[in-house]
Amino acid sequence: GKPPPRPKRPKKTPEQLAACAAARRKKRAQESPAEKEARRKVNRNKAKERRDVKEAEQAKREAKNQRERARRARKKQQQAMSSNERPPMYPRTRNGNEPPPPVDFKDTSSKLYAQFLQTFSATTSTILTMTKLSDGPYKKFIIKRSIPGAGKMTAAELNAAGCGSNKINEDQGCKCVWINSFVVPDGTYCIYAAANAEDVECHAKCLTPDAPYEITEVVG
Repeated sequence: GKPPPRPKRPKKTPEQLAACAAARRKKRAQESPAEKEARRKVNRNKAKERRDVKEAEQAKREAKNQRERARRARKKQQQAMSSNERPPMYPRTRNGNEPPPPVDFKDTSSKLYAQFLQTFSATTSTILTMTKLSDGPYKKFIIKRSIPGAGKMTAAELNAAGCGSNKINEDQGCKCVWINSFVVPDGTYCIYAAANAEDVECHAKCLTPDAPYEITEVVG
């Protein structure tokens, strides 16, 4: 079984402490030079052991901090590399050379319209898990913006436009989620999911107040 606890020593009174100190002084006064040197050597060794333990603990902490700094530097470098290699948010061309043709959303038999519907169905499971649209059922909308020369924009300009779109949602509190975008020679077609058209209207007004736009709800 468990051994019984060791009994605590009773605390000494001030008179007893003074008597012990006087006895130590008397004993040291009676020591020979060799005994004094041996006692001092023992004290020096104990002090050296305490210093060694303290230095070892400090070196261990410094090594741990250095490893943590190196890990953070590697993580930061990996994030910078991944952000540089990330493809543009808005694909500029479909085949690498020619820009995609404009989409006629009234022609439900077109091949490009079918690709739009396939994109919607592929992103449905992702949209359902987003907290911005967790309050109720959502709908899909297409914002057609007329921007002359949009097909000649560089990848950096398209990336900046995409970042601005996400920032508008955060700053203005527009409850809509971007799904995909397509760039045509004279504008863009952006697909959003939202609970109602008012949320998409808020986003469109804040992002491009000068460019004319048209919002269409996807019914298929």
